Amino acid sequence: MEEEESLKLKALSDIASIDISLEFENVLQEILKITCKTMNAHSGTLMLVDEVTDELKMVSSFGLSTDYIDKVYRVANEAGLLISSSPSGTVLKTGKYLAVPNIFDEPKKQTMVSYC
Repeated sequence: MEEEESLKLKALSDIASIDISLEFENVLQEILKITCKTMNAHSGTLMLVDEVTDELKMVSSFGLSTDYIDKVYRVANEAGLLISSSPSGTVLKTGKYLAVPNIFDEPKKQTMVSYC
């Protein structure tokens, strides 16, 4: 088996091993942590879709300051933007993959300001 496939299978196994009796936020945090480590990402966020409003909600972060989510929402509110105006929102609206090689060069990064 290829090394990449082996890493994916390990990540899936690790995710499946998460104690589901934990608070939902903690389960999401563990999923994000495993995913970021598997992808060699130094940080990441996890967003869920509010199916009533069709808006994204940032629910977890990894490798970022503990108040990162609060800061993103504060800046977005001050700018009059929704989290869905980000590249992730484009994916939500189009249903298509969107490659963003460098988020710092992305025009739609207004709500994804870095607070590392």
